[in-house]
Amino acid sequence: MKKTLLVVLLSAGSYAMEHNLAENHFDDHVTTTLDLSHSQIDELDYVPFRDQLIKLDLRTNNLKHLPKTISEFQNLRILYLDKNRLSAIPLEMNQLRNLLVLRLDNNKLSELPP
Repeated sequence: MKKTLLVVLLSAGSYAMEHNLAENHFDDHVTTTLDLSHSQIDELDYVPFRDQLIKLDLRTNNLKHLPKTISEFQNLRILYLDKNRLSAIPLEMNQLRNLLVLRLDNNKLSELPP
């Protein structure tokens, strides 16, 4: 069974999947860290709070690729992608100018973008 993450809502350190909610419903909240490690996610379609996130933890999932919209995470400083099934990294990752830590170990990568 394929698991697709659509929207993630955080509450006291836990998360719940929701369907049909717009990002602007969360304007009153500031979310800077999103931990989705060990969640068996196969595909990352949409993550809210793109312009607020500083740390995104997606390690130990089943991700085979990243969406090109990864470039919209302009404040992201820490991105954990280790222990997935990634075979390539999109060129759009070069647009993450604030990224300081990127973990990619234990994937199926043969090369990195220039």
